[in-house]
Amino acid sequence: MITRKSLPTCILGACLLVVLGTPGMSSHVAFGQDEGVDATIDAHREREQLLAMVADLQSELAAARKRITLLEAEIATLNSGSAPPTETAPRSPEATGFNPENLDLPYLANPLRIRSEIQADLIRAWKDEEIVPTVPLSDMESSDWKQYARWAERWIERTNRSYQKPIEWPVRIVASQPIDDKKTQLLLISISPDGTTDIRPPFTVVLPKRSVERAQRQSQSLSTLILRGTFKPSLRLNKTRLEEGPFNNPPLLAPMIDYRWSVDAKNIAAPPRAKNDSSAAKTGEN
Repeated sequence: MITRKSLPTCILGACLLVVLGTPGMSSHVAFGQDEGVDATIDAHREREQLLAMVADLQSELAAARKRITLLEAEIATLNSGSAPPTETAPRSPEATGFNPENLDLPYLANPLRIRSEIQADLIRAWKDEEIVPTVPLSDMESSDWKQYARWAERWIERTNRSYQKPIEWPVRIVASQPIDDKKTQLLLISISPDGTTDIRPPFTVVLPKRSVERAQRQSQSLSTLILRGTFKPSLRLNKTRLEEGPFNNPPLLAPMIDYRWSVDAKNIAAPPRAKNDSSAAKTGEN
């Protein structure tokens, strides 16, 4: 017997029987559920991609702020009149003919030479393991790209370990910024062994305040200082980045591989004096 209370339930049950009994209707309901699941998955994927992009932009912004602070310090130094005269001779590799990526140079000679060596290692690994995907970059969900991402992650870990090496680079100081009473941040440019060519981009290191003050006194009479420390690559897997963007920051070494590095500085000082110079100095003293 159908009562007034049970009537809504009966009507709902009848409607469901009609819907499910209609040819093709049950498949449409199931299809609609699948579409909902797919939409949720797509939304989660887009969210993760956006979060990765935001993290990259925040990192780029922090790096840009550091560079701005150091450049402001350089401008203040120039305006004070205490800076050495500006050099008018062009110092770019294009102008001087010095190629910092020349494979004849020792692979730890400068930042660009290290990068060219890492790229050469990457190309050799691609050829040896036949890992480069042949499908279009747009087909991110292909098994080829998923396999490449797993391989790239292992290669990055191995490269970050194997290229952590001691370096000894000729550099010049561009600007300095105190961090606290004991530490100072320096903006440096690596230069060619003969001191004629700037190897950009500049980079920052942190050193004890006393060491920096001594180096700044020496830099007033010397165009070249020697930075000693440890080169630390920090390559990173970035699954959402397949091609260089308009700013290419950080530089893209290969699809999904961001190229970052730093120097854990030990000291900065005048280059060692040549034996001829030291013997001449002793002769002069006598």
